[in-house]
Amino acid sequence: MVDWNRSKFGKYFFKLRKFTWVCAVLLFWGANIFAQRNPLDDTAAFINLSPGNISAFTCEGFDVNIQMTATNARVFDLRFIHDSDNFALTGVTPGGLASMHVLPHYVGGDTIAIDGFFHPNFTGTTLVATLHFVPIDVVGDQTTLVGFLDGQGFSGTGEAPEPMVITGDSSSVSLEGTPPLPPDSLVIVPMMDDSVCLHWSPVTLDEDNDPVVNPGYLVEFEDVINNQGVYDSIGFTLDTFFYHDFIIYEFDPGDTGVVNLGTYRIRALKCQN
Repeated sequence: MVDWNRSKFGKYFFKLRKFTWVCAVLLFWGANIFAQRNPLDDTAAFINLSPGNISAFTCEGFDVNIQMTATNARVFDLRFIHDSDNFALTGVTPGGLASMHVLPHYVGGDTIAIDGFFHPNFTGTTLVATLHFVPIDVVGDQTTLVGFLDGQGFSGTGEAPEPMVITGDSSSVSLEGTPPLPPDSLVIVPMMDDSVCLHWSPVTLDEDNDPVVNPGYLVEFEDVINNQGVYDSIGFTLDTFFYHDFIIYEFDPGDTGVVNLGTYRIRALKCQN
């Protein structure tokens, strides 16, 4: 049997971007897993990641559930691989099984470690934890994975432990990273002396001319007087208008020059339907 912890193939398996090739390998490897561990014996556990296919958008996060099927499980140490260049782990929520205790997780580069134990021992299927991710700096549409890397543990008791073989699968993540086209027809309407309303046309296509459904809009503002060249985020909306509290200065009637007090910028972001 191949030592996945030490082989170069195992190290780089989950980083490959060719989705169809990865699926073929997963199918082959998964078939071997089930052929060897079906049904599970008293020294084995299987980790299923769900959902299996995820569409992640740039303006919201996504979750991956860790489900364990085991017989007489006592202690588990699990490691998962993710693409830290394109999405970051923001939190881990332990499952609700009263007899299960999940320890604080650890993140090192692309690796996530989840450890815990059952007391008393566990037989069956349970949700171990939910991983919460958020996309970051996604450039272009691409497919990557959240994958089970390796695991160890034991069944039995502390006085008579039996090593537990742990195997698992992966979830494919389709990242929607092609930026939408910028909104056009931006209009700034003064409401009173201390606020304005921004209006713009809805964005329906991205830069590849693919449809964009229900985009969100990030509103940014450059304070030309006090902080020229820096655009600060002042809000996010799913509408095509935005109110901003901003004092419109009144100059002497004799002043005829034009003074730019600030510049607004609207950026569209893809969102889930």
